[in-house]
Amino acid sequence: MTGKETLRLCKAIAVTVILVFWINPSWGAILTWNANTESDLAGYHIYQCSTQPCSKTSGTATRLVTLGNVTSFNIGTPAVTQYYVITAYDFLNNESRESPVVTYLPAGAPPPPASATVNLTVVGAPTLGQPWSVQGTTNASGVLSMQVWINGILDHTEGVSPFCAFGDNGKTCTTIQKPYGTYTVEFRALSNGIEVARQAIVVNASAVSSPATQTIAPSSSATTMLTVIGSPTLGQPWSVQATTNTSGTVSMQVWINGVLDHTEGISPFCAFGDNGKTCTTIQKPYGTYTIEFRALSNGIEIARQAIVVNATAAASSPSSSSGLATVGLSVIGSPTLGQPWSVQATTNASGTVSVQIWVNGALDHAESYSPFCAFGDNGSTCTTLQKPPGNYTVEFRVLSNGIEAARQAIVVTSK
Repeated sequence: MTGKETLRLCKAIAVTVILVFWINPSWGAILTWNANTESDLAGYHIYQCSTQPCSKTSGTATRLVTLGNVTSFNIGTPAVTQYYVITAYDFLNNESRESPVVTYLPAGAPPPPASATVNLTVVGAPTLGQPWSVQGTTNASGVLSMQVWINGILDHTEGVSPFCAFGDNGKTCTTIQKPYGTYTVEFRALSNGIEVARQAIVVNASAVSSPATQTIAPSSSATTMLTVIGSPTLGQPWSVQATTNTSGTVSMQVWINGVLDHTEGISPFCAFGDNGKTCTTIQKPYGTYTIEFRALSNGIEIARQAIVVNATAAASSPSSSSGLATVGLSVIGSPTLGQPWSVQATTNASGTVSVQIWVNGALDHAESYSPFCAFGDNGSTCTTLQKPPGNYTVEFRVLSNGIEAARQAIVVTSK
């Protein structure tokens, strides 16, 4: 039995690994690989695992030996199945990524069945909003273990039946009250550490009726209605208020631009907080906001609704006598000649004006007095700086009375 694997260092060192089983068991099994040609190659590390997954990051690997610039190693004749990965290292102790796993199967170990299967059964009633789990069975033989993957992520590995999505009490699977949503639950059966079968099931956890232990059921037609408060399109303070017909113990999660901002348990439910009776409106920076409310009844999500709010600076926007605010940018110095340089901005925005300067996507600083400069000023002109060679994206964002009114960017190549 042989297996060929490829391994690369960050310096493009390549290793081909071959596991050789000699006929005489007393000779042992030999790991053999092709020599690298990198001049700074110092040697190899061999790692050993007794279970899968086998990697340094999974915490299952133990360094078996550190070798010099050789091309083989006798691993002996382990009595049980073992797994090996190899890394290369240079004279500065920079270590490569691991090779794919090579498996040692001892003589007499039962091979996995040719037709191993996994069968899955949903336990509980997820479509009724009740606690649930998934139980797996397999006809695989040998030393069995089961990996449980939930939504594409390894959740845990079990070595004793019953195999369960969310754990067991020693005899049966433990059912869990999971949030409303769709779950892909996958079981991967390993025999003697070798995957021999896998099976997945999609479970829809809904809230058609209440959990069995609760007396108040979420409405089967629960909805969330959103209302914009204030005038974001006029550059004024604003918020979003939500109402819901959800019953039971109600709470509301408020997500802003894909991030959970806060959770409320008492109406009114507001994007930016409330004063106990009504939503508090806030002056937000110019931009686009996706505001999403997720309604939970008795801790189970049963409805969600989102709205996109454009906070602009239109009718009452910061402006000049000629219309909407603008930004003009000028390069100071000679960056393409390898000399010190900067970028200076001018704007026709009115009101109390400040400017944020962003360099390569990160906020560098903010200024409140002209001239507005990429790297600072001496009070009357921009200060030029000798910057390392490269490309710089310099963006100026103009705020009038705290509201973003205009922005402009320029790419400067420094040589």
